[in-house]
Amino acid sequence: MAAQRTTLGFTRILLVVAALFIAFWAYRMLTDKPASQTTFRLVDGSSVNLNHFSGQVVVLNFWATSCGPCLREMPHLARTYERYSPRGLEMIAVAVYGDSPQKVVNYARSQALPFKVAYDSTGSVAKDWGGIRYTPTTIVIDRQGRVVERFTSTVDMAQFNRLIEGLL
Repeated sequence: MAAQRTTLGFTRILLVVAALFIAFWAYRMLTDKPASQTTFRLVDGSSVNLNHFSGQVVVLNFWATSCGPCLREMPHLARTYERYSPRGLEMIAVAVYGDSPQKVVNYARSQALPFKVAYDSTGSVAKDWGGIRYTPTTIVIDRQGRVVERFTSTVDMAQFNRLIEGLL
């Protein structure tokens, strides 16, 4: 009887340790993503790698033209970018796989988006950044290339701007 309790207790400890290890690993994967490894294909046909923005605060906004909240958020992101880009903010709006490339280009042009607009034609960028499944998803990367915040819905712009201000 005592041996069974000992075995059961040991099994529970192993399960807890395994769960903690998995949680730690998942956290590290999302927060320690090597930013320089990601290359974005921009809608103008060019490409840009995040290592081009070394030392800058970078915002990645995953969005879709079919996402109402994304479209409502976009003008606010544009204003934030215009306000803080002179101080070292870079922003890339990444249209997700499945969106119409022509709709993305048309929207970016019609809204005169001031930041870079990319199209994730294969879904690989979303996968690289933790398997983005919902739009909008916004990821904030500090000057050292570390993910410091991940918003999985529209951002509270006052909170967002305070975060950006603090990172700059």
